[in-house]
Amino acid sequence: MSLSDAQKAALKATADALSAPGKGFLASDESAGPWLRAGHVEAAKIADTAECRAAYRSMLYTTPGLSEYISGVILHVETLFQKDKNGKQLVDMITENGMIPGIKLDKGYTKTGISGTATGPLGHPETWCMGIDDLPKRAAEAYAQGARFAKWRNVLQIDPEKGLPSDLAIEICVQNLAQYASICQAAGLVPSTCPPHASYPPTASLLCAPAPPARPLAPQLPARRDAAPHALPPQNPSAPESAACAPHAPRIGGASGHARA
Repeated sequence: MSLSDAQKAALKATADALSAPGKGFLASDESAGPWLRAGHVEAAKIADTAECRAAYRSMLYTTPGLSEYISGVILHVETLFQKDKNGKQLVDMITENGMIPGIKLDKGYTKTGISGTATGPLGHPETWCMGIDDLPKRAAEAYAQGARFAKWRNVLQIDPEKGLPSDLAIEICVQNLAQYASICQAAGLVPSTCPPHASYPPTASLLCAPAPPARPLAPQLPARRDAAPHALPPQNPSAPESAACAPHAPRIGGASGHARA
């Protein structure tokens, strides 16, 4: 893949804005009503309909001063193309309030998992993420609708006693992420390429320390370079890989590291 200077400049400008100091991402890419996560009896009575989801999120995106703390808003495909009751695009509310719309592009995984791999902490074999086959089309549609960055969620299960994550799962993961990143850049979207980890609760703090993630992250960088050799140069020559290729802005709150909508 060869990007023009103009394409690189546009991607870098987006990545710089996403990585603004003191700001983070707002993850509002749930497919169901986010109020259902609250666990409140009264909240559970609110109907989980497209209309209610649009009303809730339009209220959220138009909150005065939100852009002082949020640089990018991750959207579900429904929300990216959704309008409020007055016919206004929700994605326009985000940009008008000084934030950058993003899109969740992975299609999740099946619990059937990778053949021959061990069952991990999530109760099923190691997995791979779906969605690469039609990603060029979906990425182009998201860009046309106003998205300027993307999210792809690959899950690696951690269990040292079983040797997880396996070398096979890591290789599939990093190649999957590299393909996704290359396709996104070609479509004008800045790709976020950080695989989440699932570990046993009793040792979660230990297993999510810097050492375990180093195994999957180390091969991810060369895989990304192979998939997109003409992608973006590092913003800081002394630092490994650029936020312009995979923005890692501070993420506010939430168990997943994002502020949840």
